[in-house]
Amino acid sequence: MDKRLNERVTGVFDAVSKDTKKPYVSMGDDDVSLFETKTSAGEVVNVVLHCWSDYNGKKEAQQVIDLMLQALTKRP
Repeated sequence: MDKRLNERVTGVFDAVSKDTKKPYVSMGDDDVSLFETKTSAGEVVNVVLHCWSDYNGKKEAQQVIDLMLQALTKRP
């Protein structure tokens, strides 16, 4: 888990209870497409991530999404 994202949200969940405090991130559906070339085989995996917020507007969700993108594209 990314430290900055973890400090900003109450969690990243694959199942969420009704009393979960916002903001949080939940995992949605995924989709897998297989591919094959002359030299390799693999798959493309698309995962939907949802950002939930009680903020009256888009600002908080956009900030969390920005942190999500940074965490997903961070290089070791």
